[in-house]
Amino acid sequence: SYEHKVAKNNFAAPVWRPLTTETTEGMATTGKPPAPVVGAAVISGLFGLIFVFAGIVTVASSGFNDATGMSLLFGAVFFGLTWTLLRGSRAAQVAGIVIGTLLVVSGVVQLATRPGAVLGIVLGAALVALLSVPRSAREYFDHGRGARLGSPSHS
Repeated sequence: SYEHKVAKNNFAAPVWRPLTTETTEGMATTGKPPAPVVGAAVISGLFGLIFVFAGIVTVASSGFNDATGMSLLFGAVFFGLTWTLLRGSRAAQVAGIVIGTLLVVSGVVQLATRPGAVLGIVLGAALVALLSVPRSAREYFDHGRGARLGSPSHS
């Protein structure tokens, strides 16, 4: 765990520090997210990169238009999801499950016309599974209902 270092001028240096039980309500009760949550965050981050890259390519080829704006907006949403998943937000878990479900549905609808939609189906299903199936992921986000990791009811 990193600690804030105070310089001689009394300004705290911005350093990453894992969350602890003393964090604000609505955030995780443990410092490190479990592997399934990290996996879901990686998937979300990849989608964010894909959308931002698509937006940049669109701007370079045809200028800024509605498709560019939507692509950049989706990229920002996925980057925000990535960040909040790693921070332990229960709302991010729910949003990740909803977005993963929408990716699966969208992929199934587009499968006949876009064979690449299978990637969205697989990654969307993985996002849903990683955030809802493993016990460690459920417990990581379960803090909003009064549960704490290591408590007798979750051991």
